[in-house]
Amino acid sequence: MIPASMISEPRWLVWKFSTEQKKLPHDWRNPTSRAIDATNQDYWTTHMNAKAVVDRGDADGVGFAMGDGWCYVDLDSCIDDSGVINDFARGVVAELDSYTERSPSERGLKTIMRAWLAKNHARAGLEIKAFGGYTTVTGDHVEGTPTTVEDRNSKLEAVIAREFSSDDRAEKIGFRKSINETVKQFADGGRNIGLTRLAGKLRRQGLDDVEMLAALLKANQRRCQPPLDHHEVETIAKSIGRK
Repeated sequence: MIPASMISEPRWLVWKFSTEQKKLPHDWRNPTSRAIDATNQDYWTTHMNAKAVVDRGDADGVGFAMGDGWCYVDLDSCIDDSGVINDFARGVVAELDSYTERSPSERGLKTIMRAWLAKNHARAGLEIKAFGGYTTVTGDHVEGTPTTVEDRNSKLEAVIAREFSSDDRAEKIGFRKSINETVKQFADGGRNIGLTRLAGKLRRQGLDDVEMLAALLKANQRRCQPPLDHHEVETIAKSIGRK
């Protein structure tokens, strides 16, 4: 059971197991050729085309390219021999509350959602990817989870803050203090100006482009009333990056 919102998107590709049992993306038009770059849109196609390749036995499965607001959370090795999902994974899945399926190994879970992130995150047993790759798609829906892909930006940010806060360099160098000092509360007219001031301050503190965008997105959600669109925040970050 694959959500209709994914089926309708031309972001599909096919994957095959390598000799090392890695799931590598391949060109759906020539699946016997070498592995491809899943971020290259020239290799993307419709779900119908990708599924046809798998159905005739020329690939091991279909995949879906991340980016443009498509994001997944991969909970690896969270299902035991009896098919029981561990407490941590069940908690994350319930918190995110979006379409969730079993992985090809049937030992892991993937929750797919709409969310805009500045960077990917990974540690043992947990990966969050918003761009730069693809996810396998099995359609093996986990009962009790939504059958639709939901917008979960704020919920996902909460998971990231809890599970990856120790790796957040922006926090370590005083990001929170910068927000509190520079951004009190942005009303509609002052959001762009306030975020631009914050971006300049964070740049001077040494944040790179990815870290600065992550910080601005967090400030946008916490302090802007209402928050700016993701693309507007990205434009602000880029404008400071060029200076």
